[in-house]
Amino acid sequence: MLESDLYDLPTVRNRELDLFRSLLFEYDPLVLERSWVKVRQIYEQEMDRRSYQDKAREGALRDSLLEVFDRLSDRAGEFLVMLAYFAFPNIDVAFLEKFTHNKGRNHADREERVPYLMRFLNQDGVAEVKLLESNLRRAREEAAKAAIIANR
Repeated sequence: MLESDLYDLPTVRNRELDLFRSLLFEYDPLVLERSWVKVRQIYEQEMDRRSYQDKAREGALRDSLLEVFDRLSDRAGEFLVMLAYFAFPNIDVAFLEKFTHNKGRNHADREERVPYLMRFLNQDGVAEVKLLESNLRRAREEAAKAAIIANR
């Protein structure tokens, strides 16, 4: 165990106990696997298309995540969305922020509905990460345009 005056073991309250319980009991592994496969396929079609795939309409990934989120327990859905952020390079903080807007009209509603995702987005340094991701996305788009022009 870490020993430091700077480290304080987080308090485990009902919300955290509900989270742990939902991760252990409130999901069907087959539903979770099918959900992840669907999200991955839609991600590839919308944001990382292979030459042999049809292009998904804009917003298809968000809609797919919302559908999967509603099929799973709230906490499992939240963690699947966060997993998508770490697994898929073209999903960024801005995408996650927009996603949370589908889960509540205001900040308080969103914190009630998706508390762990909101906590993740409210961490120190997220604004800097968002700016970095935006700059990287812009650079990738410019490089892709330059490659298209060069191949003409």
